[in-house]
Amino acid sequence: MKTHASSVIEALETKVAPAGTVAAVFAGGVLTLTGDLDANLVTLTETTPDMFTLVGVSGTLVQFNGGTVSGTVIFTEAVHTIKVDLKEGGDTFTLVNADLTKDLTINQGIGDNTTSLNNVLIGGNVLVQGGSGADTVNLNTNFYSQGNVTFNLGDGANSVLETAGIITIQGMLSYTGGNASDIVNLGVTSFLSVGSIKAATGGGGGGFILQSQGALSVGGAVNVTTLDHAGVLFTMTLSAEQNAFFGGPITVKHGVGSSTVTLIGTDSLQILGSVSVTNGHSTGTSGVSIISSAITIEGGLTIKNGNGVFTNIINSPTGHLEVTGAISITNGNTGGNSVNQISAKSLDIGGGITFVNGNGSFINSMISPSANVGGAISFTTRDSLAGSTQNTINCTTLNSLGIAILNGDGRFTNTLASSGGRIAGNIAITQGDASERIDTAISVPLVTGNLTLKNGNGDFKTEVTGASLMLGGSLSIKNGIASANCTTTIAVPLLNIDGGVSFSQQQGSTFFTINGTNADIKGALTIANGNTASSSNVFINATEALRIGGGLGIKNGSGIHTTVLLGTLIQIGGSVTAQYGSQSTGTSSLEIGSPSCLDLRIGGGLTFKTLGGATKTKLEALSTTIGGAVSISTGDSSGDLFDSTNIFGGASLVCGSITVSNGSGLSSIIVNSNNSLLVKGSISFSSLAGDDGWSVAGPGRITGSIIANPGAGATGNLIMVNSFSSLEVGGSLTTNYSAVTGNINITLTRVIFLGGITHTGGTGVDTLSFTNSQVRGNTSLSTGTGADVVTTSLSHFFGNFATQMGAGSDVMNINDSQFRGTFTANMGTESDIINLEADGAQTGRSIFFKATSFLLGDGDDTAFIGGSAAARLPEFKVGATVDGGAGNDGAPIGSQVIGAVTLVSVP
Repeated sequence: MKTHASSVIEALETKVAPAGTVAAVFAGGVLTLTGDLDANLVTLTETTPDMFTLVGVSGTLVQFNGGTVSGTVIFTEAVHTIKVDLKEGGDTFTLVNADLTKDLTINQGIGDNTTSLNNVLIGGNVLVQGGSGADTVNLNTNFYSQGNVTFNLGDGANSVLETAGIITIQGMLSYTGGNASDIVNLGVTSFLSVGSIKAATGGGGGGFILQSQGALSVGGAVNVTTLDHAGVLFTMTLSAEQNAFFGGPITVKHGVGSSTVTLIGTDSLQILGSVSVTNGHSTGTSGVSIISSAITIEGGLTIKNGNGVFTNIINSPTGHLEVTGAISITNGNTGGNSVNQISAKSLDIGGGITFVNGNGSFINSMISPSANVGGAISFTTRDSLAGSTQNTINCTTLNSLGIAILNGDGRFTNTLASSGGRIAGNIAITQGDASERIDTAISVPLVTGNLTLKNGNGDFKTEVTGASLMLGGSLSIKNGIASANCTTTIAVPLLNIDGGVSFSQQQGSTFFTINGTNADIKGALTIANGNTASSSNVFINATEALRIGGGLGIKNGSGIHTTVLLGTLIQIGGSVTAQYGSQSTGTSSLEIGSPSCLDLRIGGGLTFKTLGGATKTKLEALSTTIGGAVSISTGDSSGDLFDSTNIFGGASLVCGSITVSNGSGLSSIIVNSNNSLLVKGSISFSSLAGDDGWSVAGPGRITGSIIANPGAGATGNLIMVNSFSSLEVGGSLTTNYSAVTGNINITLTRVIFLGGITHTGGTGVDTLSFTNSQVRGNTSLSTGTGADVVTTSLSHFFGNFATQMGAGSDVMNINDSQFRGTFTANMGTESDIINLEADGAQTGRSIFFKATSFLLGDGDDTAFIGGSAAARLPEFKVGATVDGGAGNDGAPIGSQVIGAVTLVSVP
């Protein structure tokens, strides 16, 4: 052995300058190597079992047990422990093909040192220590340790590397770095197994990377910590091209700087514990990637990032993602687009999913054909002013305990898409002010709780779509002040809401639309819009059935507001209350039903009040039923714009009392049924200045009275015309047209009044027509000034009948009518005409049962009493008096008159 060593030393002495001496001490199976202050380079190789050869490299000499110095030492006794301390200098220690039953300890000392462990098997622990230099540890080919493996390399740019073979560490893999950039990169071609991992890489960049082209197994916990490393990137990667297994939790804590964390198992990734990743503020692009065909985490997943740009991806594109706890991803402020993505072919989360972001632009998504979330899903982002934030949930089948999205000010896009599953709680979306239009798209079939959207100021577009939407609670949408306009569209064939629906906008233009086949709202529908310089539009259309179990409440501010409810069947269980502000242009409207609506039912009453401007009120169906009273009050309109009220039931119309009070301006009122009309109360029409046209028609009954009281206007009309059957009025008819200066037209056809009629006319032409009608009470007609016309035909008056016609050339036509009470016709001044059964189309007779007086008044008047035809004759049971008054009067009396006629002041 000595001769062999001497020959090596001798060869080196003539070629290479000495590079220090390493003292080798061997005793009791322990080999101790101690270097000096020079650069020591030695290689220790187990050539045969229990036989080692120590070789000095590049001039390094070896002194064995204090004896002779040589270049090579051969140990023939078994070595079970190796201790190396190479002191200062740039040292290199290489261990080749070693099989130790106990520990390996290497202290590389100060300097840039290298340790290479080539195909070694350690029965105990491995410790490699470094100093302030740049140290390198190479694990080449195969490395096996039954104990712990610890690398404590100190300051300097250190590295632990492997590029091939197998690594098995049954104990803990521990790494401690210094303040420079460290890299641990173990990339094996076959299998990598570690008992547990603890790494504190210090304050530099670099990385901690364990990669296997086969399987990766970590039996216990993983704990990786770095200090601040601003300006440089630190990469942590645990990956396998086959299966990756972790028997305990994974905890990563990074300081300030760019950091990436990657967990990959191409075939499967199984973690028997929670995953927690904490990153400090990032100076570059950072993030967390957890990717595998099948991911199982037996705990929660928590990612917490500081400020900066982060990309966080949890993805099982072709397999199953299962997390028994919750997933929580938190980001600080970002200067770019940060990404948070959870996706899998199937997803099963035992707890909830939470995204919490600071200011900036974020892309948050949860995508899976099948997702089960045991808790709620929550997205929270502060302001997104510089860019846009996207929140996306896209799952074919989604089950969760609720969804909450909370956005600050800025630009956002929210998408909730699912065609199956159930949200077993609430969906709540709250947003601040919009810098640009904010889009929200929701498609979920079943929500057991409430669906609530609360938006700040700005423009918002909300779309609810899908085959169906079933809500166990209420639907509430609130918008602030719109910049241009806000649109809300609910387009689902089947809409079923156990609670109510509430839509409100503080101010501005808005469009609120519900479209579908069937819409069933078991609570109330409430709509509130503030002032708008443009218009607000509410359009609800169910092609088959629209059911509102509660009432319909509408409260709008100033501007043009349109509310339309359509459906083949419309049912509103409570009352309809609408209050509108005023508008100077356009027409605000409330329309319920249409000609194609078969049945319209309102359980309560209808109250509609506007402060000013033109208003349209329309209720229309084949069968219309209003359980309570109808009260419509409008403000002033101007120009050609007018207030219109149309209450129509084609086959039947049933309602309570009707009160319509219009302000100044034009107005039109129609209450009509072709076959059956029932008003359970009175009808009252009134208006201020303006032309008015009012119509009540339909066979049936009005249990109360009718009052018509227009204000000042050029014209006024009241039309009650029935073509086939009569309309019965349980009370009286009172009309006051005293303020009307133009034409007045009151036409009554097939109307029965159980009370009387009182009419007060204006200064224009009053035209009053009674056809096929009955008046059970007294009739008092005061037509005022103007050339007025009163006509009765085929009518029956049971009470007293009196007309007071003022100045003007008035005309009274009486044909085939009966008067059971006293009859007085006071024609007033000027030239008047009375046609009593004069020649005409009728063939019956008029009968006066009590005292009858025709007072022609001053002027050249004519009273034609009876015609030339035998069938055209009046009958006076008591007798009649014709008083011509002053003027040149005439009273031709037909030959067929029955009863006495006394002429006074008639030549």
